Amino acid sequence: MEDVSQMVASGNPQMQTIACSVLSALLNEFSSSARASDMGLNWEFHTTCKRNFEVNDLKQIFMLAVQLLHQHSNSPELHNPQRKAVVSRYLNVCEQILCWDFSNIRPARRTMIVSTDILVNFFKPDKSWRQTVMDKKLVEYFFQVKNVKM
Repeated sequence: MEDVSQMVASGNPQMQTIACSVLSALLNEFSSSARASDMGLNWEFHTTCKRNFEVNDLKQIFMLAVQLLHQHSNSPELHNPQRKAVVSRYLNVCEQILCWDFSNIRPARRTMIVSTDILVNFFKPDKSWRQTVMDKKLVEYFFQVKNVKM
């Protein structure tokens, strides 16, 4: 994560795009408890890794993405197409995290998955997210970035 953080902090849109691709791959790997691993991990190991990822890395990724969005929302270069693409990708990262299907704290057991027409994920992080999510500035950042992006 340290290398990815440095890539984001570099200010170079190409490095930030590469960092976002790495983050997106990690998020895609661990975003669901209901499917097989894209990396070929067995299901039990995948769920253990997912839970560790949620506890150790997910909030850090979210804060990194929000930090980048905040930096770009105040940048005079935001109308540059390359910068707009970076902002769009990091908005997607934030959206994916805010729709995250958190693991149960108890060890997961394989269960039958019932398909429904509508799949709704509720953002239910643990208590360590409270200060981050309840920050009034967070919503302001998203509206500010969304207004500039349009």
